Amino acid sequence: ELEDPGRPFSWLYRGSDVLAGLGVLAAAWVTGQLTAGCRRAAAGTVLLALTGLGSLLDAATSMQCDPGVSARCADAEHTAGGLLGQLLVLHTDSGLLGFVGSAAGAAVLGTAMAGRWPGWGRLQLVLGICIATCGLADIVLLLAGSSVGTAERARILLTSGWFLAMGLFLLRAGPLHARGDS
Repeated sequence: ELEDPGRPFSWLYRGSDVLAGLGVLAAAWVTGQLTAGCRRAAAGTVLLALTGLGSLLDAATSMQCDPGVSARCADAEHTAGGLLGQLLVLHTDSGLLGFVGSAAGAAVLGTAMAGRWPGWGRLQLVLGICIATCGLADIVLLLAGSSVGTAERARILLTSGWFLAMGLFLLRAGPLHARGDS
């Protein structure tokens, strides 16, 4: 909603989405280089890249129905039909791409890394499960007519935590395939 054209500082929010997307794509590329030869990590790396792509698409699209300024949109957001209708909106789809990429990517990369880097692997797996749980809580809360603000903030914080963990991991890690983990 803060990225909608005409909102104060919408350029800042869109710009931060572009920078984040490019940063995540760069992290995916480095992760791919470090994990080359590990088939289990390849899927997680693709999911990480999809998260970056989702952020770039978020910056390029806008919500068509803003529940913060439209009572009709707010009411529709709390029905199964309204939620399904949002799947036809590119901005919703880019957000879902980022969500699925981050939840599944953290879990898949976590399981791939657990053999060589148990601490990093477990951390990422836990973050992936928590991100997914927050996403499911969003749906339940929306259908129950409740506010999703807390669940959304928790999901964003957890996803940011995953990006931080990935950044720290990439600074410290060597090639995953060095032990023959594939």
